[in-house]
Amino acid sequence: MDAGHHIFTLAPNLPFALVDRLLTAAETALTDGGAARVWVDPNTRDIAVMAELPGPRPGD
Repeated sequence: MDAGHHIFTLAPNLPFALVDRLLTAAETALTDGGAARVWVDPNTRDIAVMAELPGPRPGD
C-alpha cells in the first residue's frame, strides 16, 4: 500500500444529494478495487477524494 493518491476533486458548491451519491459510488468502486482506505482531504477547500491503493499486480 502507498501513502495515498488523489483520485478526484469535486467543487464545494454542488448540491448535497449529488455529492453524497458521488462519494458513496466512489468509495464503493475504490474499496471494490482494493483500496485499503478512502477519505476526503481535510486540508483543501474543494472536496478532494484520496485513497490508499494496492501496488501493481504482476502482469499489470
